[in-house]
Amino acid sequence: VTLLQPGAFLQGEDPELAAPLHDALCLEDMEILENVDISGIELPRSGLQASGLKVLLGNGSAVEASHLIHADRRPASVEGLGLKTARVSCDKDGVKRDADRRCSNPKIYAIGDGLDSFQSIASGRREAEWVIQLLFGQGRPAPFRIARVIGADPEIASIGLSEEAARTKYH
Repeated sequence: VTLLQPGAFLQGEDPELAAPLHDALCLEDMEILENVDISGIELPRSGLQASGLKVLLGNGSAVEASHLIHADRRPASVEGLGLKTARVSCDKDGVKRDADRRCSNPKIYAIGDGLDSFQSIASGRREAEWVIQLLFGQGRPAPFRIARVIGADPEIASIGLSEEAARTKYH
């Protein structure tokens, strides 16, 4: 198994947390190629047969594979919601909103999936609580503190800023 990573492995997580998972995957014979650009996919010459599949990389090399799984950020699904009619700004990344979850139409708040940021069930629920507090005059809520969990072996969980982000923000 080869993992082709467009950036660093678990980019955005603390390297001290990502390293044990990286090492465990490598011990299980997974090859992890970081900072890779995929320029194309060359299908097998024999039609439906999987062997001979090549993933072409931006540096001119290729990775041969029998199977290919593409896992990327889930695209925002906002088509057919009437957002243009409601004067809600959105693009290919989803609905645009401010720090209080308010859209370009000030009567509409956006929470959960289909937005311009990473989403999870926990963050969607926390955003709903945030909007309810704002709507019912309970003042501006405390900043989000939602755990990020990577279900792997070893499992990784973190909350708040990474060490690098904290040093950048507070130094």
